[in-house]
Amino acid sequence: MLTRRAPWTSFLLTVVTLVIAAAVLRAAWTIEVELCGNTRPTTHQYNQAKQHAKLRADDGDTIPLPQTAEPVPQVASDQKRTSQTNLSHPGADDSSRGELPRSDQDPVPLLDQTLCLPVVVNPRPTVHETADTEAPPIRKTPAVHESTSRRPRQPRVEATLDPALPVVLEVPRSTAAASIAVDHEHVADLPIIQVVADARAEAPRDDPEEMPGNYLPWWQQKISSSFRGDSQPQPVSVDALILGALRYSPRVRAVSNTPLIREAAITEAEARFDWRSFMDSRFSATSEPVGSTLTTGGPSRFREQNWRYNAGVRRTTETGGNFEVAQRIGYQDNNSVFFDPTQQGNARLSLSFTQPLLNGSGRAYNQSLIVLAQIDADMASDEFSKLLQDHLLEVTRAYWELYLQRALLLQKQRLLAQATAIHERLEHRRGVDALESQIVRAKAAVASRKAEIIRCEMTIRNSESKLRVLVNDPALLAGEQIELVPSESPARDLIEISLQDSLTAALEHRPEILQAAKNVRAASVRLGISEKELLPALDLITEAYVSGLRGQSDIGGALGDQFSEGQPSFSVGLVFEVPLHNRAAKARRQQRRLELQQLTYQLQQTTDTLRAEVEVAVRIVETAFREMHSKYRSMLAADAEVNYLSERWRVLPGEDQVASFLLEDLLDAQQRQATEEADFVTAQVNYTVALAELKRATGMLLEAESVSSTRTCSDGLPQMILDRQPATAPSN
Repeated sequence: MLTRRAPWTSFLLTVVTLVIAAAVLRAAWTIEVELCGNTRPTTHQYNQAKQHAKLRADDGDTIPLPQTAEPVPQVASDQKRTSQTNLSHPGADDSSRGELPRSDQDPVPLLDQTLCLPVVVNPRPTVHETADTEAPPIRKTPAVHESTSRRPRQPRVEATLDPALPVVLEVPRSTAAASIAVDHEHVADLPIIQVVADARAEAPRDDPEEMPGNYLPWWQQKISSSFRGDSQPQPVSVDALILGALRYSPRVRAVSNTPLIREAAITEAEARFDWRSFMDSRFSATSEPVGSTLTTGGPSRFREQNWRYNAGVRRTTETGGNFEVAQRIGYQDNNSVFFDPTQQGNARLSLSFTQPLLNGSGRAYNQSLIVLAQIDADMASDEFSKLLQDHLLEVTRAYWELYLQRALLLQKQRLLAQATAIHERLEHRRGVDALESQIVRAKAAVASRKAEIIRCEMTIRNSESKLRVLVNDPALLAGEQIELVPSESPARDLIEISLQDSLTAALEHRPEILQAAKNVRAASVRLGISEKELLPALDLITEAYVSGLRGQSDIGGALGDQFSEGQPSFSVGLVFEVPLHNRAAKARRQQRRLELQQLTYQLQQTTDTLRAEVEVAVRIVETAFREMHSKYRSMLAADAEVNYLSERWRVLPGEDQVASFLLEDLLDAQQRQATEEADFVTAQVNYTVALAELKRATGMLLEAESVSSTRTCSDGLPQMILDRQPATAPSN
């Protein structure tokens, strides 16, 4: 009887021993893998992993996970080896644990870094069948042997590309006790092996390259709420601030007077051809000794009283001629015996006209000052447009800077709340399993994050002060009692921008190009003036007059005699003058030609510079959009890392050194999460500001903001009133 029971007893003891040994080995392997999971790859390893992953993804091949430099475990098979996935399982060699070996057909060598994957066995198999409309996979399904090429398409194996993130492997319970070796004959029968980045969620099926159109970050709603309880919130938007700046900003008012000042110079130049009246009156009394009896006819001194009055109008014509009409009257009397009649009253009406025939002639020459004044006024309008666009762009930047700082404050407040929660949890576990070093580390993190919040609050107040100065709206000038609350969100959608259209718009609307072109035109006008001055002076002079004379101080009778007695007198002549070398005119002409050449080069330089600015602005917009999406993906990865480490730290006992390392990793991950969120909102703001800067680069900012101007008169002075036209409602 004992002999027959011995085999059964030995068999039962062997089975119990094997079960206990398997349990002990599994527990030891799990602890070791978790310890290895705390090891973070270096920055160099991370960059190399991303580079190789990108190259493999571009080639459409499988993206291999990094492995150690030790030999790769071989897959035993009687048939020809294929490119298969082999994930090490508990009980295998530690050197290959958590590695994805490659086949001999893989042309890209595996990385020489170690990536330890903490493995969690999930008894529920997760299968994602490939649909026709599925998003592009992160990892391509491994190649299958040709003998199985007719089998149905298998679920894909998905893996995170970032070796720095923790990875969880979900496998069926049926395969938990054995090493998973994918054989080419049974590929179709194997369940899915999914690699995800978060232990609590499955891998996202959306395209990670795109940010959802309806995505709103968690801080978006909170930005529009008040941060200071003792202040009055004042919602503001970019449109409202621009309207306030147009109406109340002293800087805008100052620059708006520049075109009005230059326009007054046009009237000044035109006034050169206005009619001018003149008047000349003089009385003289003479008492001189005479040296000849012919002067007085006897008296030894010559005594005379003479009064003259001359008045009339004159005008310079647009062709350069001088026209004058004058009436002269006078009274004259002396003691000469030859003076007859005595006490003479005289009158003379004269008409004269002088016309240049060469130098100084012509309508273009004489109206050149008006043309230059008009060009100068147009340049002043362009300068006003440039300065106004700069100011409105500065207002836009200040608004988004305020939005950015408020978002950063919310992020830092959440970061502080995370550190405070960790510190409170450690305080509650003091004396149980929390180490004093952990409590001190958490307390230091709380203090550091509080200091960052203080600095951020000051930056928000500074941004509000800058906005008040730029806008100067009376509704915003209540000081600290008013809290400016942004009500507008940054842009998220892609705006298609044509470089050619942007360059065309810049050439047509950019004030700097218009100014440079008008400078060239003004130089051409001045060159024409200098060429006209090279000619000699040849003037035609004509004059005609009538006169009258009466005695006994009868000035009125003399005025009548101008038209009733005698006939008109006239004279005609030419005046010619030319410098022998004419060096002054030649020097001026050479100077004007050099100025025209210089301004032409400056126009070319301005055009090339602004072309480069437009190209840079277009690239900045495109880059900012791609950067925003990249920061979005990076932010999601940082969130997943924090969630994973938070869950691990919550369930892991805290009395050993591993928990201290994990706490340090968690605090660092929270800081990286806040940094990624800050980078994301910064990228959002940069993209929105880049759109405004592109409008400024093309000279279309005022048109995009629907800025209009009207002329009024106040206290006898012209004024320019700026306003924004309301946006027209879209037609149904």
